[in-house]
Formats: sequence, C-alpha cells, structure tokens
Amino acid sequence: WEKEAVFLVESLRTFGGRLAQQPVTLLTIKGKPLGTKSMKRLDELRVSCPEFEIDAESLNFPLAVVAHGAAAAERHSPAQTDCLVWLLPDTLILREPSAFRLPAGSQLGFRPVHHQNIGSGYTQAPDAFWQKIYQHCDVPQDHIFPMQTCYRELVRPYFNAGMLAARPADQLLGHWLDAFQRTFQHPDFLPFFKIRKYAIFMHQAILAGVILKNFSPDHLVELPENYNYPLHMHNRYPEQARVGSLEQLVTVRYEKASLLPKLLKEIQISPARSEWFKERKLLK
Repeated sequence: WEKEAVFLVESLRTFGGRLAQQPVTLLTIKGKPLGTKSMKRLDELRVSCPEFEIDAESLNFPLAVVAHGAAAAERHSPAQTDCLVWLLPDTLILREPSAFRLPAGSQLGFRPVHHQNIGSGYTQAPDAFWQKIYQHCDVPQDHIFPMQTCYRELVRPYFNAGMLAARPADQLLGHWLDAFQRTFQHPDFLPFFKIRKYAIFMHQAILAGVILKNFSPDHLVELPENYNYPLHMHNRYPEQARVGSLEQLVTVRYEKASLLPKLLKEIQISPARSEWFKERKLLK
C-alpha cells in the first residue's frame, strides 16, 4: 500500500482546497518499515508515520489490520482534534472534502457499503450471523434503521470501513478494535468463517455493531454519494447514480494502483487532473 498511500497524500495536497494542508498520519505496522523512497516522499509531504503493534492472530486474520490501524490513528490524534478522518490508502482526493467537517451535534460521517454482500437485508429478519453481531455488541433495537447500499439494496446499517469521519473524543475507533478483538476468535463466530467472506468482512460487521451501540441515528451523517465512489465498480454502478466525469467526485476508491490506468480510461477527466495522473504514469 505504499504507492497508494503516497498518491492519497499527494492528491490531498494538490486538490484538497482549504483542507489541503491538514495534518496527515500514516500508520505502519511495527517491524514492517516503509521503503526509503516512500519515506522520503512522505517526509516531503509532511506526513507523520508512527508504528502500531498487532498480535500474530490478528495479523493473520483477513483485514483485522484495518481495525487495528484505525484505533492507532485515533490514539495518535492530537488532543485538540475535533474530527479525525480515517481513510484506507486506495483513496484519492479530487476536490475539497468539505463534508468531512461534521456539523455540530453529529458524531460520525460515513458512507454505506458499495453492495450488500454479507449485509443484513432490511426486509428480512437478521440471520444467525447478524443476530450474534447485535448480541455481542449490545445493539439497541431502536438504533437500527434502513440504509441503502450504493447499489440501492435496502439493508440494516452497514458502514464502509474504508472512510469514516469520527470525533476522537468518542473513542469509537478504539471501541471498534476492542469489540473486534473480543469476537474474531469467539466460538460463536468460528462456524461462519467456514464461508470465507464472513471472515473477510468480520471487521466491517463489527464496525456496524459498534456504531449502532454507541450512536443513535440522529447523530450519524451519511456523506454525499460523490465521496468514496468506487472507480473499480464504475461500469456496474446503478445507472441513475453513475457519474459521467471524474470532476463530479470528491473522493474515490480504486483497490490498487495497478488498476488505475485501466479504470481512468473508463471515465472523463479534465486536463488538469489528467496532467496529475500523467505525472504519476497512471495515464498516457
């Protein structure tokens, strides 16, 4: 993820508008240092790169590192930080992300998952997996509400773990890690992991449970659809919501840098942004 992380910070510094110079922290796993070239560039971009520790069991569990990294980001945020934006490295900032500034009274900005996958369909009773999630996270029934995925599927709340705007004072990301550590090896969940997608998205399911436990719906803000837009799903995106140009988007996801040259050919791009991608050999 080194290359993606550098692209993320470079995009923020270039296109972030009034937020372009905000402090950035890149969390790295202890004992897995970044390459010299990446460290030099991140230093030029004024990025701090603290390490965090992760136990062997978590390191070997699919995407557990996401919950560990998010909690570390929260721990490393300065005491006066009002809002912390957690982003996975395969994110690009294309315009000023002003919606990350949460309105007063709101505790969390989020985007729904791209598609339902293991999510709980709202019109059906929760399956055994989600019953266990709600039980282990002590989710109040009146905190559950209908949410649409990006693909327009109606589900119980299921938040994308790759982009969150949270208030560090709430310690939500730390609570997420605590809940994940209590549950990912719990006998109640092990049978589900025989189907691999339940292991892969366990971190995201636990995130949903922790958010629903800690916040009522009126404290949550669904960020606009042009945030966290999945470029790697652009051609499969619902036609009524599919954008025609990169200029319409604020932040995008793309999975990995090697996919970008192909993905960028599938959407219109302005000359200014085209030049930025060309400088990074992502567009011819």
